[in-house]
Amino acid sequence: MKRKVYFLFLIVLVSGCIFDKPNENSDIKNDKNEEVKKDSENDSKDTKDLNNDKENEVTIDAEKENKYIINLEQSVQENGYYCVPACVQMILKLHGIEMSQTQLAQEMNTSSITGTEYVDLARVLNKYRFNNEHPSDGEAGYRVCTLDVGVWNDEAFRLLEERIKANIASNDPVLIAINLQTLYPELPNANHQVLLTGYTLDENGNIMSYYIVDPYYEVQDETYKGLKIFDKNIIYQAFTDNVEPAYIW
Repeated sequence: MKRKVYFLFLIVLVSGCIFDKPNENSDIKNDKNEEVKKDSENDSKDTKDLNNDKENEVTIDAEKENKYIINLEQSVQENGYYCVPACVQMILKLHGIEMSQTQLAQEMNTSSITGTEYVDLARVLNKYRFNNEHPSDGEAGYRVCTLDVGVWNDEAFRLLEERIKANIASNDPVLIAINLQTLYPELPNANHQVLLTGYTLDENGNIMSYYIVDPYYEVQDETYKGLKIFDKNIIYQAFTDNVEPAYIW
């Protein structure tokens, strides 16, 4: 994929999902109030599953207030190419809108061959979340940001972090397209969609790590399902390793 940097425009890209055959390098493109609470636990910078007290509940440190996250009801994708429908389903349910993955897949033209195009993802998500399929500049709504492979840089990550903080504050998770194998070395290289639902800060206010909810059935655990925490540099590496770097914010 050879294109220049686009930050504020919807670009038509194919979002696929993991197919059931694990050796296939398939594309994975593929008002509930936000509950932000406090506790005294410290975060680990290491990639690991969460160890909070309650399932799907992550808190803000009582003293440093360095942890911010959106709590939502998780979904597991119903087949190998429904990662995008599952992610959109979770966002809509967060805002009191019930949609099945099949309904969403139909509206987003999701295909077992081509997955889901980013422009269709944003269009359908905006239709139900903001009652506006094609928001103009200045209007509320999700946008697609894509970059050429290998051109992620400090400025791109700075802008990404600003957008993540704004989305988490407005109770709107960010959808990110990552390389599956970067997050889970035992799995194949594949372009996968997950929800970025929160972050932690150091004492200087810099992002240290990200919380994601992953809908892929192969990475669910018994306690926290798809809710996980990764060092921010691993998430950024997963962007960089992806064949079509993109996020929808």
